Amino acid sequence: NQDPDSDLVVDVGTKCAAADMDNQIWGRGRLAQFLDLNATGQYIRRKYLRITAELVSKPLLQELALKSIEAHAPKDHNALRVQRGLDGDLNSRRRLTFLVGRSGNGKSVACHKKLQQHVKAGGFALVLTDEHIAKATILADALGAALRDLHPELVSSAGRDALNFCSPTEPLYLAVEDINRSGQAANLAEKIYGWLKTGEREAGFPVQVICPIWPDAWRAVDRRVKEAAAANVIKAAAFSPPEGRAAVQRRAQTAGRSLSDMAASKISSELGHDPLLIAIYRDPSKPPIAGRVIEEFIDDNLQRVAKESGDYVATDYRMALRALATQMLLRRILNPRWSLLRKWSGLSEADLKCIGHLVNDGQVLYLGGTSDR
Repeated sequence: NQDPDSDLVVDVGTKCAAADMDNQIWGRGRLAQFLDLNATGQYIRRKYLRITAELVSKPLLQELALKSIEAHAPKDHNALRVQRGLDGDLNSRRRLTFLVGRSGNGKSVACHKKLQQHVKAGGFALVLTDEHIAKATILADALGAALRDLHPELVSSAGRDALNFCSPTEPLYLAVEDINRSGQAANLAEKIYGWLKTGEREAGFPVQVICPIWPDAWRAVDRRVKEAAAANVIKAAAFSPPEGRAAVQRRAQTAGRSLSDMAASKISSELGHDPLLIAIYRDPSKPPIAGRVIEEFIDDNLQRVAKESGDYVATDYRMALRALATQMLLRRILNPRWSLLRKWSGLSEADLKCIGHLVNDGQVLYLGGTSDR
């Protein structure tokens, strides 16, 4: 906790030289400089002294990678996931992949599994939102914004610093959170392509980006970009029949039931091998009616929330959902922020309380990632 005087430094140096030893004296000044000005030192300072870190270090980037993946995790259960051909398709080493598929086909789950595996193996990964991309001029700026959302004290160069820790053999994996609801999906896809195209001219640009996008949004992308990026497109279709059968059986097993291959295949077929419908189909003992699965899922959850809260009945929650949907349509805001919808005059105090209960429950309504949408 202090700096040695010059006589002690000379004496130590003389003794070490005579013994053919090297020496480094870490006094108060040198320790303070390391803890204050070195990225790894700042991480140690933060971990043990609870003083915030402003510089990105490898251990901090690893910590924020885990935090980013957890914050943007899909609303499914890991134990219910099945191996898909889509998982293998995403194992290519492309710098950019456009994952084209309709909502509910498992794009977000596939991206999450990819990033999760990479981080568990010691790599770095982050999720970028449509807002990070829309506001950024270059990719490093978008990275910096994502990192500061997770750790607000970081300096403005955090994105570029993070890239410096990566290499073509150990790239930074990036998944773009669903841009389809942003209202500017085609423009954002073109922007991402431009960043990666520019990056290809830089030696060893160390990223791999996966951008999920709906077919309608992909069709709206500039023709020249679509043609140039054709080799970077992977189609995210519904489950194959074997995948659908495995998913139905996995869900039945967790409910304590056993389904034969034939019975599971029939259920999957009735649901169009649709990952979303299979995920929310509740009762394997009843033949599924595809048009009723979503309604039954919502009804079951409303009854459960009503029972748990004790303040309202299921009909109150259904009426609140209908009021919310009506306001979203009237105002043409289909992805509202919680801070905004609380001010909507068309929602009563009871509606807001019911909506709040459902948001906290997270099954029928939930807040997206780190935002309040």
